[in-house]
Amino acid sequence: MRSKIFSSRDYNQKYIPSFDFRDIDVQQLIIKHKDDTSDTRRFNLNSHKPKILIIEDDPVNQKIISIFLSKHCYESDIASNGREGLEKFFKNNYDFIFMDCQMPEIDGYDATRTIRLFEEKLNSRTKIIAMTANTLVGEREKCLECGMDEYIAKPIDFKLLTEKCNAMFQQKK
Repeated sequence: MRSKIFSSRDYNQKYIPSFDFRDIDVQQLIIKHKDDTSDTRRFNLNSHKPKILIIEDDPVNQKIISIFLSKHCYESDIASNGREGLEKFFKNNYDFIFMDCQMPEIDGYDATRTIRLFEEKLNSRTKIIAMTANTLVGEREKCLECGMDEYIAKPIDFKLLTEKCNAMFQQKK
């Protein structure tokens, strides 16, 4: 399956085909990692500083967000699409996820649904913050409905992002 991705000069216009579990083998990703219920996937405030997975397809946004996080003493990993994000999530322990909603291969909504299915086995829940340029009425509700915990509109208001990160970090304590 191919999708046409325009440069950011084209005002972030993207043609993203709808996600279909038959197109990529997400079910195999879940099965492959289903027995990973070890303590390494659990949050422990005393053993590390918060680690965030950034799932974002725009390299400029990736860089800006990762610099912002490092300045606020967060560690971060970057995934360039939903598929890569799921692979990293299954292999690592993250305290939060910043999830772009519209990406190639697997969009943020379906990646979130997949993460939530996986977490049911672990009886845990990783906080997911939606990041989207779509500010239409109902977008926030759509993000929350698919399992995301928070919503940030792009361009990102870093003061608001700081407040949301701090609030979620306090909830984890």
